[in-house]
Amino acid sequence: SDFKWWMLRLGLPVIVALVASLLIAMIFIPLAATKVVSKKEVKESRIITRTNGWYQKALRWSLSHPVHTFVILLFVIASMQFAAGNAKYADDSDGNINDIRLFFDLPDNYAVEDTEKLFDEVEDTVYTKRETYGLRTINSRFSHNWGQMRIFLNPPPKKDWYEVAYDNLMKKFGVLPDGVMDRADVIEDLKKRLPKYPGVEIRTHWGRGSDGQDSSVEIVLYGDDTGTLTMLVKEVERRLRNIEEIVSLETDREKGSDEIHLYIKRDQAKKYGISPTTISGTVQYALRGIPLPKYHTPDKEIDVHIQLQESDRQNLSQLKNLTFFTNQGKEVPLDAVASFKIQKGLGNIQRENSKTYLAVKANTTSDNIKAVHSKIDAAMAGFAMPYGYAWGKGRGFNRMQERNDSVMFAMILSVTFLFLIMGVLFESFVLPLSIIFAIPFSLVGAFWIMYLTGTPIDFMSQLGFII
Repeated sequence: SDFKWWMLRLGLPVIVALVASLLIAMIFIPLAATKVVSKKEVKESRIITRTNGWYQKALRWSLSHPVHTFVILLFVIASMQFAAGNAKYADDSDGNINDIRLFFDLPDNYAVEDTEKLFDEVEDTVYTKRETYGLRTINSRFSHNWGQMRIFLNPPPKKDWYEVAYDNLMKKFGVLPDGVMDRADVIEDLKKRLPKYPGVEIRTHWGRGSDGQDSSVEIVLYGDDTGTLTMLVKEVERRLRNIEEIVSLETDREKGSDEIHLYIKRDQAKKYGISPTTISGTVQYALRGIPLPKYHTPDKEIDVHIQLQESDRQNLSQLKNLTFFTNQGKEVPLDAVASFKIQKGLGNIQRENSKTYLAVKANTTSDNIKAVHSKIDAAMAGFAMPYGYAWGKGRGFNRMQERNDSVMFAMILSVTFLFLIMGVLFESFVLPLSIIFAIPFSLVGAFWIMYLTGTPIDFMSQLGFII
């Protein structure tokens, strides 16, 4: 796992450094103290003297007012809970990404000239704020009914942690660091400024993760029937569109191409004596074809495939005019016993644990994934599903939960081993308790710094807490 990999790379150097410092403190420093002797009197710094005085006063007051001290400590712990609960939490899926992709779904009646004009207008909209966006270049590709625009931004300058903290504080007051928006703010601004065109859907999409995940959050619907899942997905999309942080939605059913759906009129088919099996089989033979037994010659075997000629299966009218014989021997067209509907099909049908599933992928610019998940829970509250159907938050959410559990286990394990090591060094298991009880208070400052500076708590932050 990622946690094991990082702990191995970061933990081992820390362990080696601690062991080395322990050897130096126990062997070399006492030896050096016996050899290096200075007759010069060293005066203690005023700052250290004053600090020691303040510390002694605080210690005396705490010992003489134990109840008040206990209440203050409870308040400090409670404040840590507030900071931890309101801090931002990220899922580390951004990576080193500095481009934005816009996908365009256009009506089929668009000509290439119409698409080119639309792309010119969108590019002009982006170029008008070139300096504020830190725009580098734009790459566009399109056909008459589909297009993609890739917006490349200048890479942000590398900054130290305190510079990042300062920038986050300035953003809270509406001040742009360096006068340039970051990538998330650019996406939010584009969402408001992009022109609206009838029948045109513009989706914001970007690759986000080393494991192929391409969205920030995901809702996965599980069930037996793909058609039922498709209807449920529409309701999920309606609920998620009300969440402000979600920029765009993408579903598995949008990845497919247009399909002709054929619905048999059962009353008419029964009237003419034509079975649904005959209808489906004839359509399959005519359009897709079917292999027949091989034709054997004295020299070789020849594959035989039966199918209508390409000129007889080019449009919907030809499909409607396929004929069937009634029980009276008369011919009737397919249009008389079936209805037709053109709609977008699924890109592919996916299964997990013997269940079909459809995913709704939501792109968000928010760096507080925990808050987004909370709003998704609120939006999905009361979502009634048929028996045997369920929904979840996808593999990304499960992976984040597993990682948090691993971090918590590592925290408990590190405290346990710290207690055992100090017990061996101090030759007492009572003295280390004073240090163990002080560990939660060391997290107070960490959570408050993350909360006040608006810095998201991600996987690397959690590793820092442990180390």
